Amino acid sequence: MKKAMRIELEDALKDEGLDPEQPSNWLQLAYKLYNESHLPEAEAAFLSALDLDSECTECWKGLGAVLFTMNKFDEAESAFETALQTTTEDANTWYNLGCVYNASKRTEKAVASFRRALEYDPTNADAWCNLGVALLQMENEGEAEVALRQALDHEMNHLVAWVNLIQLYLREGRETEAEQAYQEASDRIPDFGRYIDSIARVAQNTEEPRTDR
Repeated sequence: MKKAMRIELEDALKDEGLDPEQPSNWLQLAYKLYNESHLPEAEAAFLSALDLDSECTECWKGLGAVLFTMNKFDEAESAFETALQTTTEDANTWYNLGCVYNASKRTEKAVASFRRALEYDPTNADAWCNLGVALLQMENEGEAEVALRQALDHEMNHLVAWVNLIQLYLREGRETEAEQAYQEASDRIPDFGRYIDSIARVAQNTEEPRTDR
């Protein structure tokens, strides 16, 4: 099936007057397919580019993104790690590798990767937010709060950062701060309250029962 798909994609390149022996043409096609959510076809196109140029860093990065989106976490990890062999200071690749680790429940590795991403791009709000979420999973509330606040310093309308900051406050019994954060997020983000019902109840000063599980 993959061979048939490659032949079909090769014909598509030829129809556009593009040389299928040029890896850059496969790379261009692969990103087009990825952006259109044609994931198996995008994977095949990235692999075709790599068949022609196995050291194409952009190809490995793109392939990793496709594989991650397809929930092929082990293969995505391998692709991003290969890309990092030639682009060790690329913040986005470290960030994406952190997302792979987070999705596959390897939280400590996720934290390390997000920290590396922030070394090279300290203004990356998504990296700060995901670092905060991973630290919350490790029950490191102190550093998690700092990371989530950093995310909001760089992007005040970051929905996921607000949600997790409020949940952190609730976890620690800081209801007043949770309500204040909820109000501020609501002022900044239209319809914020409809995203998570449990957070909406904070604004009404109601309490949830606490259990051991």
